[in-house]
Amino acid sequence: MSKITSNKKLLSLLIVLVIVLLLPLFINNAFYLQILVVAGIWAIVVLGLDLLVGYTGYVSFGHAAYFGIGGYTSAILVMKFGAPFWVSLPIAAILAGVIGYLISKPSFRLTGTYFAIGTLAFAEIVNIIFTNWESVTGGVYGLIGVPALFPNLKLYFYFVYAFLIIIGFIIYRLAASPVGKALIATKENENLAQSIGIDILRMKQFVFTLSCVIAGFGGALLVHLVGFASPLSFTVNTSLELIVIIIIGGAGTLIGPVFGAFFLLILSQYLATFTELRLMIYGLVLILVIKYFPGGIVGGIKRLATSMKKKGRKLDGTITSAKS
Repeated sequence: MSKITSNKKLLSLLIVLVIVLLLPLFINNAFYLQILVVAGIWAIVVLGLDLLVGYTGYVSFGHAAYFGIGGYTSAILVMKFGAPFWVSLPIAAILAGVIGYLISKPSFRLTGTYFAIGTLAFAEIVNIIFTNWESVTGGVYGLIGVPALFPNLKLYFYFVYAFLIIIGFIIYRLAASPVGKALIATKENENLAQSIGIDILRMKQFVFTLSCVIAGFGGALLVHLVGFASPLSFTVNTSLELIVIIIIGGAGTLIGPVFGAFFLLILSQYLATFTELRLMIYGLVLILVIKYFPGGIVGGIKRLATSMKKKGRKLDGTITSAKS
């Protein structure tokens, strides 16, 4: 990548960050501001999951479980033990990561569809625990009255987006590091990657665990925002929505899933009154994206930009040849 291209990307990123940071100054409607905060939380979770899906090729249908583990852990620590949020948030993330690591050991003995089914089964088990362990989780009613982290939404907005930027930067650096290259090599050909000395099992477990830590952190942020932790918030449908967001945005593009999170969440608000048709419309959007943007919307934009550049170079070459 040339220095000019790198500087352009950095300038574009800074412009986007400035716009995002200025948004709360112009949005006085609490509902719209809360939507942006929720979108930021989902973007955090999806960033972690995209590292697994986009860079290892393994699809987890169980990330709602770690999303929920983080949420319930933080809610229980704050409500039942009086822990401050700066203690409950990291503990929630770490616990989700520890459980994710333990689950990854048997899960990565499976491949492809079997791996996805295994993660799906775990998500169902965790949701059953959330629903039936009434003395701890509140059962089907969940935990109501989870304290907010901040007295107003604007502070919550800046807190969430600060972590979105930090986590995004960490994942970007990880993807660009030798570890990221090893992950891509593993995704392309596991046998070949193993033959050149890459410990593919350890790599996959590391990425899976990191994605679970991020999901747990996102879950904790969410329950403190909405004020309750419910089994209905962390179902298999939640896992499916996370995967749909990645596919729509573009797996492995990092910025794509973030865009997908905003797109799907805003779309869901418009479809809130069409409960029965919502999943059908999601499916239609997904089919259209897969058909016309195989690499997701961001992937499609990148391909279009590359194609236009190539055409521009050919046109310049033709004009130069004609002049000479």
